[in-house]
Amino acid sequence: METSTITMRVSKHDCDETGQLYYGAVNVFFQQGEEELFRTEKGSKRIFREKYKMAYVCLGVHWEVFATASYDEVLRVESRLEDLREKTYYLVHEVYRGDTRELVAKGWLQRICVSTEGGKIGARDIPDEVRDSIRHFAHPPTAVPVAR
Repeated sequence: METSTITMRVSKHDCDETGQLYYGAVNVFFQQGEEELFRTEKGSKRIFREKYKMAYVCLGVHWEVFATASYDEVLRVESRLEDLREKTYYLVHEVYRGDTRELVAKGWLQRICVSTEGGKIGARDIPDEVRDSIRHFAHPPTAVPVAR
């Protein structure tokens, strides 16, 4: 079980008027973490979406911010899959300050895989190729604080 890790710099448009990371911009960091987690030698989220005519729709999201971060500061996003099921999965993200273990934000996101073929949207199984390419990021469900 692995964790996908990327570093990102806080940009000007991620900040409020005081130059601090805007709480709503945390989702931008979570989205990049998710994109990187899906980026493998077999493809990327975009390639899989096009190949299988599918999308990943958000069913729920939750995040908490614990510390401020400033414009131009480097943050580290650690992402992992939890509770990978036939049609759904949870992503858990933790954002840390640079190379430290100081937690800036954490949260989770639940997605469902849907078919977009023929203009109709409906739940579908996550294709085996996609599942196989991300399975090593799957952790047992522990950190997702929701009733299932």
